[in-house]
Amino acid sequence: MKDRKITKALEKLTVYELNSFRKFLLSPYFNQNEAFVIFFDMLNEAKRTGKDPGQIESRDVWARIYGAESPYNDVKFRKLSSDLFALFEEFITQKELDNDGSEKLRLLMKAYTNRNLSDLFGSLIHHIEYNKKLHQNKNAEHYLNMYNIERAIMDINFHDNTIGRKVEMDKVLNVEEMSYNLDVFFIAEKLRSYCTLLSWNQTFKLNKKIIGIDVILKLAQSPFFKDYPPIAIYYLISVIKSHEGNTEDYYKLKDLLIANLHHFDKKESKDLLDLVIGYCVTLGNKGMPEFEREAFEWYKLGLKNDIIIRDEHISPTTFRNIAFYAIRQGEYDWAETYILDYAQFLDPTVRESNVNFSLARVEMNKKNFKKVIQLLSTTEYKEVFQALLSRTLLLASYFELNERDSLESLLLSFKLYLDREKTYTKQRKLQYYNLIKHTKTLLKINKKEKPKLLKLKQEVENSEAVVIKNWLVEKIESLIIA
Repeated sequence: MKDRKITKALEKLTVYELNSFRKFLLSPYFNQNEAFVIFFDMLNEAKRTGKDPGQIESRDVWARIYGAESPYNDVKFRKLSSDLFALFEEFITQKELDNDGSEKLRLLMKAYTNRNLSDLFGSLIHHIEYNKKLHQNKNAEHYLNMYNIERAIMDINFHDNTIGRKVEMDKVLNVEEMSYNLDVFFIAEKLRSYCTLLSWNQTFKLNKKIIGIDVILKLAQSPFFKDYPPIAIYYLISVIKSHEGNTEDYYKLKDLLIANLHHFDKKESKDLLDLVIGYCVTLGNKGMPEFEREAFEWYKLGLKNDIIIRDEHISPTTFRNIAFYAIRQGEYDWAETYILDYAQFLDPTVRESNVNFSLARVEMNKKNFKKVIQLLSTTEYKEVFQALLSRTLLLASYFELNERDSLESLLLSFKLYLDREKTYTKQRKLQYYNLIKHTKTLLKINKKEKPKLLKLKQEVENSEAVVIKNWLVEKIESLIIA
């Protein structure tokens, strides 16, 4: 039963959501078939006890629902599974609606209109106006909801006018506010798409364009729209993405994001963080170390505001990157605490490898080389990036501890791994091949052979493709001055 949509869906729910879904299934309004409750309970019990719900046999579910003596009917079971998934979709839709006050008000107004409940319009409009005052600055979707609500209010007032109720037309024709809300949504969403495209163009070496974006950029800077947070934020992101190194606009964006990040939902907040962190990483890689600190601070903000952890999970790449930038800032204690505290959010299948790998990086920078070896030697790394860098850290640790036999054995296996690896290009492999070659050369040179050491140093310094180049030069220099 592993490929059933319902088993995949329930895997992503939190304990709280699973409990809520069960209550949903017990509600006679949504469900009157006890079979769905029994089916769900079997899946939930497996998940709760650490088992894989996908491993439950369809016939076992059938026997629990209909009795062991009832002959199994695969077509009927498939229908049962499909209907339970349909209830799941209805449940999560209801959960989203519960969290979206503006959309809920819009649908309520539509329901009143469709049922001609005109006597209730007054209190509803008052509630809407109060809601608008509470939440003035929102993401782009908020302005679309406000447009729909304003449109509905106007339709209600026109309805009152047609049935003889006196209506002051100058007050109910709220076309200007409707237009503003729709324009803000459109401009902000267009800019958001543009920012995403700029990132894709940079990452995947594309040259895609959006027709009419020049007009949108001009509108975004007009006095009518430039102060709306979703427009201002995405406009500044587009500016710094288009003009790399534009630090003045970056710091404007930073202030604006910090002040308004809470106005965006969790997913969009994560997308915004990814965009700005990507900018900081690019500048940090181009020799502006202050932007490595900026990236680290954004990661910390994301953790503090519960933006980075989604559905109780963190991606392995993000997990490693946060540790990496903490280490780059010399925040070793913070990095170690973070690794151990947030390990629980990694998928169990990759948890050990990513934790050991990140802790080894910390220990490497603290020059605890024996701990590095201990952490890396007992872990198998399936991801090529980790496999290569773990071998690099082991190489440096064996060298620092003068464990020559282990080092020479590693150099052989390291080269063999590179020879067999098929996903990396020759250029990406070259930096590791050069590390192996230069390390072998260094091992053969006696510290008294200064000319050979100087020649090796020059060769390493002139090479553009050498991983941990600074460390290798440092080891050569230490022998030169010995």
